[in-house]
Amino acid sequence: MAEELAITGVSKSAFSSASESATGYKAFLNGVGKAQEKLGIQFTDSNGKMLPMVDVLDNFKSEFSDLQNVEVQDKIKEAFGFDDAKKIIMALIDKSGDLVKAQSDIEYAMANGMAKSDQIAKAMDRGYGFAKIGHSVEYLGLHLWQNIRACY
Repeated sequence: MAEELAITGVSKSAFSSASESATGYKAFLNGVGKAQEKLGIQFTDSNGKMLPMVDVLDNFKSEFSDLQNVEVQDKIKEAFGFDDAKKIIMALIDKSGDLVKAQSDIEYAMANGMAKSDQIAKAMDRGYGFAKIGHSVEYLGLHLWQNIRACY
């Protein structure tokens, strides 16, 4: 999930919005299988799982020396079947470092988010121990009173 968010965030500068960026990434994912065959570039590992995007971009760079060449871009678009897929590649091709940093930042935030929420909840709870005990005793008393009344 962190990689997907990072890809969308880093590539959105090439699109009008983050949602268009996500659509471009979806087009990339939808065409990656046939593009791998047509271009002769490895996008998956030995188990058939998609490589991290940074590795995919590195494979593009090693296969095509000039990704700014219009013929190369047309070849990529044809292989994927979607212009948005080519657009996402072009948006990220020189931003591998930004992509790695964004993904790392997102993973850190996700990992520490729950701990921070716990810390905040405990801080908000501090000092209310006796009040909670009081409410519990009050509830117990009401419950007992209702049961006693029901018996008579």
